[in-house]
Amino acid sequence: MLLIIIVALVIIIFLTILLYPKTPDCDISSINSVGVEFKGTLPSALVVEMEISVQNPNLYGGELNKLKGDVYIRASTGSNYVQVGDFIISKTTSIEGSGTTKIPISLKLTDLPLDQLGAILLNNRVDINIRGTVELSIGPFGHAVYFQETETVNLI
Repeated sequence: MLLIIIVALVIIIFLTILLYPKTPDCDISSINSVGVEFKGTLPSALVVEMEISVQNPNLYGGELNKLKGDVYIRASTGSNYVQVGDFIISKTTSIEGSGTTKIPISLKLTDLPLDQLGAILLNNRVDINIRGTVELSIGPFGHAVYFQETETVNLI
């Protein structure tokens, strides 16, 4: 009887170690485009198209529950980054097991400082820093994974 209990405990411990999910990795796989939207003749918004990749190393899939982050821009080298927006996406998305799931995101940033926007238009490029967290459920376990990406992007 004692042997059966010991074997059962060993099996439970082994299965717990085997099935406990590894934390997925998240990053911004690309900032596809950045454009300036105009209201009449005045620039009014910066439009950013990007894609976030979630790499799940586990054999089984899960769900992305929430994606949130902040967007910072720098119009020219040497200047400081300025926060120009944030985003929260609460749409549940399936995450495949042993693979990569890509989530497209489109942002329209309207709270842009005029001096930054003028420099962006003059230089025809912008440095973008996007950072945030992805909240995932893999099996019964929850994970919050941090991501950050900085890229210099030419305007389209």
